[in-house]
Amino acid sequence: MTSDLEGLAALYDLTIIAAGKGELVELFDRDASRSPYDRPQRHLSCVYLHGMTPWPGHPEPHVRITATPGIGELFFMPGYTNTGPCDILLWEAVPGGPFDCWDDRPDPAGHLARTLDLMREYAPWEYERTVNAEPTDARCTLYGGYAPVVRHPVGRLSADALVLGMADVVVANDPVTGQGSNNAARCADIYFKEILRHGDGPFDADWMRRTFEKYWEYARYPTAYTNMMLGPLPEHVQKVLATASHNDAVAYRFAHGYANPADFDDWLLDPAKTERYLAEVATP
Repeated sequence: MTSDLEGLAALYDLTIIAAGKGELVELFDRDASRSPYDRPQRHLSCVYLHGMTPWPGHPEPHVRITATPGIGELFFMPGYTNTGPCDILLWEAVPGGPFDCWDDRPDPAGHLARTLDLMREYAPWEYERTVNAEPTDARCTLYGGYAPVVRHPVGRLSADALVLGMADVVVANDPVTGQGSNNAARCADIYFKEILRHGDGPFDADWMRRTFEKYWEYARYPTAYTNMMLGPLPEHVQKVLATASHNDAVAYRFAHGYANPADFDDWLLDPAKTERYLAEVATP
């Protein structure tokens, strides 16, 4: 709680805040210049399941996605919960569309039943692998949605007490591109190195802002990519995906971008760069 934070901050040279939501996050103001959205672009719901049928020919574990343009996405990913290994199904619903049907927040059995109904209509190939699955436990569902946001990194508790935000506190992207954990790990690594480099200097507001900008040098790429993928899929990205379906070089480069989003800036984030790249790989 923020009421306890000022006393804690006084005990340390530097206090860093890592949180997903709530009162602590509200210490950090939204940076409008880096936050193009002011409302959720997807409404989210997920369920943890046991007993899904593996996909033949796909190595385990793996992540896969079924995307329905203008409606949303369905993600499948491996997980681990208090009842052991499981599969996680995440719906990313475009607001107002047929996937946006979770306001009543059904219990696990109701969530699975509705998931199967949607799969039967929009992803029958996945329905076949899910029809015999069961919820992992009584608390295996999650619902929500938030506007993607970049926040200013310095939180002020008083005239003399400052804290530094990290990870989702300062850059919270929609999970549609699965970059949250990657971003958090990168942020921790960059902050750690900057702390060591700083030595005995004061951890003042200027240092905090400079350190965040070091992180933003990386985070701006997954942020730009994620924000692009939240809107109607651009024509040049559609062309990339179509080419990747039969061109291994394009497929591997697109997949590798999830581990190194900065590469997207060289060929995917700008339509002109995409056209040049696709022309190059098409040349014998």
